[in-house]
Amino acid sequence: AGFVPAEALGDRGPGRTVAMTLNVGSRSGVTPYAPVIAPGGLVGRVRSVDPTTSVVELFSSETFRVSAMTQDQRVVGIVRAHT
Repeated sequence: AGFVPAEALGDRGPGRTVAMTLNVGSRSGVTPYAPVIAPGGLVGRVRSVDPTTSVVELFSSETFRVSAMTQDQRVVGIVRAHT
């Protein structure tokens, strides 16, 4: 699958930003639930896709959860943002 470079088009959601729109969609190979990463790490996951854009649920959303594991693979769990 590889990586699909994208640019953020804007924020979505009242108050605190919990989602953003990217300028790539299904025509570029983006699929729902795909992880979205930046040089600093995980940003969120794709929530919905149309042919040319996608909406990303950000890690900062209260409903966002992701599975995680330690580097030595000895501990697994669910990670969420703490607000």
